[in-house]
Amino acid sequence: MVMEENLIPGLPDDIGMECLVRVPHRYHCHLRSVCRRWRDLLSLPLFYSLRDRSGTAEDLLFLIQATTTTTTTTTIGTSETMEPPPTPSSTSEATDEEWKNQHQEQQVVQRLCCFSPPVYGLTVYNATDGTWLKMAPPPPKFFFPTFCQCVSLPPARLILFGGWDPETLEPIPDVYVYDFVAGRGGGWRRGAPMSEARSFFACAVAVTSSNSVHVYVAGGHDSQKNALRSAEVYDVDADEWRALPPMSKERDECHGLIDDDSGRFWVLSGYPTDSQGQFGESAEFYDPTMGEWSSYGGTGSGEGRMWEFPASSPRSSCIALRTMSSLSPPLTTPDMPPSIWYIDCGGRSLKEYDRAEGRWKVVGAIPDGLRSSPCCTYLSSGTAGVHHHPNNHQRNTRIFVIGGSDGEQQQQRHRGWLLDVGSGKWAPLEVSSEFSGFVYSASALRL
Repeated sequence: MVMEENLIPGLPDDIGMECLVRVPHRYHCHLRSVCRRWRDLLSLPLFYSLRDRSGTAEDLLFLIQATTTTTTTTTIGTSETMEPPPTPSSTSEATDEEWKNQHQEQQVVQRLCCFSPPVYGLTVYNATDGTWLKMAPPPPKFFFPTFCQCVSLPPARLILFGGWDPETLEPIPDVYVYDFVAGRGGGWRRGAPMSEARSFFACAVAVTSSNSVHVYVAGGHDSQKNALRSAEVYDVDADEWRALPPMSKERDECHGLIDDDSGRFWVLSGYPTDSQGQFGESAEFYDPTMGEWSSYGGTGSGEGRMWEFPASSPRSSCIALRTMSSLSPPLTTPDMPPSIWYIDCGGRSLKEYDRAEGRWKVVGAIPDGLRSSPCCTYLSSGTAGVHHHPNNHQRNTRIFVIGGSDGEQQQQRHRGWLLDVGSGKWAPLEVSSEFSGFVYSASALRL
């Protein structure tokens, strides 16, 4: 009979396990290559639960981030620099008119270079040790879609979907799933595409009572910039999309939220095709039990204005709280929205929607250096990779935000902060210039 080797030769398995759970996540790919037993161990959710219980789990934030705004444009697998046409030398026979034409062409090319669409990548910020990394893009095209949505899925998955093809700038229905646990360290796989190509849409993740994971999407716009009413839901484990009834209104650049108590999918604000950039007051929610949409807020509803900021998008600047708040007592009616915070750069404040009074109230300050384009996501204590219940203690809750900073030398730089919800204090993050681009979407996992 062959005896199974210890996890680490010469050490009891409990001690060996204590050693392995302390290895930082960025080295796990190397652990998997050591031996089959280590590979199998790191493919079990139990391993990550042990990391969490031992206090060695790490909070990872995933950011869809602009990686360049320079003259360098990235194509599949290569980087090329757009060169302006050469200036005629003094010995050339070019006439003044030819030189003028070439000079004008050079200026046009330079302008095109400066205003070419940024290339987007997937940045990983480790909020536990403060390190920044970049993830390799998924095959077969090896690029990240421009303006795609990024959401985390329990227990340890990441999904990217929608956005634009970076070559054609057309909306796409593509779905990419990354599993950090399964198989040989996970990796990218193609998911079933959405039934409709869309960008700038609302999305949110819901975990059902049976622990099924669903991703809701709604609104956005199509290739002709027509705002959409359509919605659908993705069953992650079955890899299937199911159409939902359409919303009551077109909603482009809307924001999606899940009410953890009821499982309802809320879609906040947005605008119709004929009012681009004018963000509406209303919201609506989809009840999976009833299978229908209901409206909330807006002019004439009697519930007050759900969104009071017509010139500001709620996308990425709002977050559904998973902790109790002084303005968020237990729901008095089932049709109330979840408790929501909004990072209001224009008003220089952190606001919360008062569900009882139907209006927004200031609950705190925002960092002095945060001036524009905030993108935030939620971190909290609890089991690794699991979405948490709203009644978690505030002292263990943090919110990450990255946005445009002030100062002439930092106009193109974005800086990051972490908010401790319990103390209300913001802590600045060290962000190098390589990771200081605009962030479109963000999500977090504990691994």
